[in-house]
This record gives sequence, C-alpha cells and structure tokens, in this order.
Amino acid sequence: MLRLLLPLALLAALPLRADPLPQGDFMLGTYIWPDTLLPRYVELQTADDRIDITLSSALPLDFKACDDDGDCLFSTHAATLRGTVEDGKLVISDTQMDPDAVIDPSAQQHAGLPDWALYTGSLVTRLHGASYAATDFGFTLTSGGTTLAFYRGDAAAFAAARAIPIIFELSIVQMAHCEVRSIVPLLQGAPTDDTRRFRNTLGVLARQVDMQNMARALSPLDQASDATNRPRSKHALIDARLPSLIAGLTSDLEPPYADAFWDQLGATLFRDNRAAYDMAIDGYGLALDDAVAFYRHLRAHVAEISAETVCADPSFGFR
Repeated sequence: MLRLLLPLALLAALPLRADPLPQGDFMLGTYIWPDTLLPRYVELQTADDRIDITLSSALPLDFKACDDDGDCLFSTHAATLRGTVEDGKLVISDTQMDPDAVIDPSAQQHAGLPDWALYTGSLVTRLHGASYAATDFGFTLTSGGTTLAFYRGDAAAFAAARAIPIIFELSIVQMAHCEVRSIVPLLQGAPTDDTRRFRNTLGVLARQVDMQNMARALSPLDQASDATNRPRSKHALIDARLPSLIAGLTSDLEPPYADAFWDQLGATLFRDNRAAYDMAIDGYGLALDDAVAFYRHLRAHVAEISAETVCADPSFGFR
C-alpha cells in the first residue's frame, strides 16, 4: 500500500499546470453592465500571460470634452494584469488598473464611485476565478452563473460591430451585444460568395461612423474659427452620409457612381470642390458599390429595423 500512496503523494505535491488564455485580440459578446452604467465594449489583448483590457464605445466616452473642445475619445486602456488558466479557472495577479482612464466621467457624480472602480474593477472581479472553456469563436469565462463569451477578431471587426447600433440608430442595451456575436465572427477568415458583399459593406459602415465622429470632433473647432469657407465638420458630415445619399437620392444610377453622382448632385453637395469629392469617394474604395446596393436593399425589402430584426440578421438577407 505504501508503494501505491507514495507516487500519489508526489503527484499531489506538483504545482497545477498554468496555461495562458488564447493569444490575440478578443471582444466580449455578453452584455454585463447594469442599467446604472453606460454601455461599454470590452476588449482583451492577450500575449503570453499578460492581459490588457481596453474599454470602448461607439459614442464619445466623455461627451462634454468632445462637444466643447473636440477632444473625442472612443477607447481607453483600462488595465493590465497577469492571468493564467489553472485547473480550469482563470487566476489573475499583478492587476494594474489605470485610475486616469476616461471611461465615464459622470460615474462619480451619479454613482458615488470613480469610473475605473465601477467598470474596470467590477470586470476584473468577474474574471478572477472564472471557469475557462475554449470555443470555436474564442473562449468563455463563467463566473457567478454568467458566461462571458469572448470573440476573436481584429480592429476592423471590432469597429464594424460598434458601428451597427449607430448606423441603425438602435439601443446598444437592447441589442445586448448581438452585434458583436454576429459581426466579429463573420469577419474572420476568407469571405464566401454569400458573405463577401456584406463584409465589404461593413467596412463602409465603420468608415461612415468614423467620419461622423470626425465631424463631431471638428464642430467646436470650426465654431471657434474665422474661416469663411465651408467648415471642415460639414465636409466630414457629408462624407459620412455619402453612401446612403447615393442610394437614396439617385435610384436610377448604376456603378461606378463617382462621375454620374457628381453630375447629378455631388457638385452641389461639395460646392464644386471636385478634389474633396474624389477624396470622399476614394475613402470608401471599391466597397462603395456594395454599400449603395445594401442601402437600396434596405429601402426595398426591409419594413422594420429594430434590435430584434438586426440581431436576427444584420445583413437583412443582403447577398
């Protein structure tokens, strides 16, 4: 009996195997924030056992700074920590939360706690000790009866997911991050014949939101300027609307759109500034044709756009 027990005792004395999380960039597809907090997207960047947490938003993290000074911040590095999977659970150590990270400046006033404590602190608490499981799309961490699903992606995929609620003017809370669950996996790997046109369109939608955000950032600067030319914010706003304008105002046009739309309406919109118009068109690249077709598809075939319909199929059958 002693000969049998001795090897078991030696095995029990060995340290548990510690493995890092899957490596790369991941976005959380589970909505975790209570009604008292503003929607924030969670991104994890993993490298060996280092985990960086970035919080982001489709809207400015600090509305006042954006609207008053043009200081429009949409993502912030919130924390760095060490994390390994031991005996099936995520064990976190060496947590360094950034108390200066701009996450929600109104948190202190409304909740009585700094934003880093409400957002980053509560998130890290959820992660520590969570049960880990690998998935086809990334991994899950289950804690307190809630499973947090992290989806592997890249900056372009994350930007496209964030753009969906803005483009469709929907509540991020009501969507509950279905935009992450549907969009981020779609943009991984090579496109198929069924997904190519919508994947191209998603890049256009993300750029439209970027240009809309640029217009917002430029607006207070333009108001303080004595320039007599059209404010830069107006150019950016027209740029942001260009794909939907082409689709909605010129139903008879066929691709390529650049010259035809210039003659029909573009010259008026851009005040005969062809260089600015061409720059806007070129910014969307070859995907512009697919995006115009997508907007026309919505007008012709979609009766209602809601959180439920977008979550069911954000492409609305567009192929």
